[in-house]
Amino acid sequence: MVDLNFIISPDYIGYYIARSVFLSISTLLIIGIGYLLFATGYLKMRWLESLVTFFFERPYGASGILQKWRQINRYAESDSVSKQKLAVMEAENLLDKTLKRLGYEGDNIEERLEQVPKGKIGNLNEIKIAHELRNDIAYDPDYQLQKEEVKEALGIYEKALQDLEVI
Repeated sequence: MVDLNFIISPDYIGYYIARSVFLSISTLLIIGIGYLLFATGYLKMRWLESLVTFFFERPYGASGILQKWRQINRYAESDSVSKQKLAVMEAENLLDKTLKRLGYEGDNIEERLEQVPKGKIGNLNEIKIAHELRNDIAYDPDYQLQKEEVKEALGIYEKALQDLEVI
């Protein structure tokens, strides 16, 4: 027969209590870390981002970009010159934010565009021309913007966003 007296020995009881305390603390810490990760939304966001990218074959947040692009087109179709100017500025801002989200670093859109691999965006030179138009609008409040310029600039930005596969 097996002698089980060692279970009630003082040495074993101390070991059992210490083990139970550390196991309890470890379990509470792991549960706390898990709770914080879910409460902050970090894991949920990463998981959702991965699923959207996998199933829809487009970057996470692309639907928001598409909604923003529709709003920009509504501005461009307006008869108001100020809304047309806003459309050009917002289109460049959308491209800039998209480049940031895709991981291109730099202080401004020009620096980010330099980091884009050749062939990724087919109309880099045209984007620079549209950027000059945007600067004219931003820095000259009396700039006389023509509707054709708006359509041309938005076409350039739209092509770039299509090349980046966000619209």
